[in-house]
Amino acid sequence: MKGNIKLELKTLTPSRLHALLSLVAMSLEGNAFFPAPPVTPTELTLLAGAFSKAIADATEGTLTARVRRDAIAANVRDTLRLLADYVRMMAQGDREILTSSGFSMVKEPSASAAMEA
Repeated sequence: MKGNIKLELKTLTPSRLHALLSLVAMSLEGNAFFPAPPVTPTELTLLAGAFSKAIADATEGTLTARVRRDAIAANVRDTLRLLADYVRMMAQGDREILTSSGFSMVKEPSASAAMEA
């Protein structure tokens, strides 16, 4: 069975979204499976830094700070969707390659035991 990555970005808090972005950036850096991502690991790291600052500013900040954080979060979600599509295209369902991207994997359905009558 081919593998796939899980992408539930709408349910992630800003902090968890930042953690995913940072993990993907680290995982793609120097990863031979992904030689030319549409957004470079360096660009991802810069985006993660800006997002981290926006999260901190919005924690006890003004409405303007929260609006800025939310705008950056929307950009992060779009960027991660773009990268997820690239990862899926490059991996072609290979679980080892998908796992190396930093994205979570979709759980494989387990075989259910036969029920006795």
